[in-house]
Amino acid sequence: MNLLRLAFTRFENSTLLMLLGASILLIIPAAFVDIGYAYLTVMSAAFNYAGISLLIKNGSFIRSNFMRYLSISISLLLIAILFKIVHLRGADILFIVAFTAVFTIYFVWFIKKHKKQLTDIIKAAWLLFFLSGALFKLMHWPYADILVAIDLILFIFLLASLIIPNFKKFINS
Repeated sequence: MNLLRLAFTRFENSTLLMLLGASILLIIPAAFVDIGYAYLTVMSAAFNYAGISLLIKNGSFIRSNFMRYLSISISLLLIAILFKIVHLRGADILFIVAFTAVFTIYFVWFIKKHKKQLTDIIKAAWLLFFLSGALFKLMHWPYADILVAIDLILFIFLLASLIIPNFKKFINS
C-alpha cells in the first residue's frame, strides 16, 4: 500500500484515489462476468467521476481563464439535467449545447497550450469520447456503448501515463 501511495504523489485527495481504485477493481470483473448492465454503468460512472476530479484538481486547466467559461457551460449542463429530470422541452438541445461548449472550451485551451505532451493529447481524445458517449447515452442514439468503451480504454491509458512517471521516480530514488 505504501508503494501505491508513493506512486500517486501528485494526487493529494486520498478519498478520490480510493474511489478510483475500488471502481477499477470492481469494473474489471464486471466486464467479464454477466452481473448486470446497471452495475457496470454505476461503476463506470464512479470510475469516471474519480478520474475527472483528479484530473481537474491536478491539471493546469483549473488555473487558466478558460475555467470561468467552463463553469458557465457546466451550469448549463446542470440546468439541462434538471430539465431532463422533470421532462421539460428543450433538455436535449441544452445537453447538446452544453457538451459541445465543454469540449470547445477545452479544445481551444488545448490548442493555445504551448507545451503539449502525450498525456495532453490522450486527455483531449478521452474528453471527446467521454462527452460524446455521455451525449449518445442520454439521447439514446446508436453506438453509445462503443463510445463509452473507447472512453474507458482511453481513460485507462490516461491514468497509466500519469502513474508510470511516478513509479519511475520511486524506483530511481
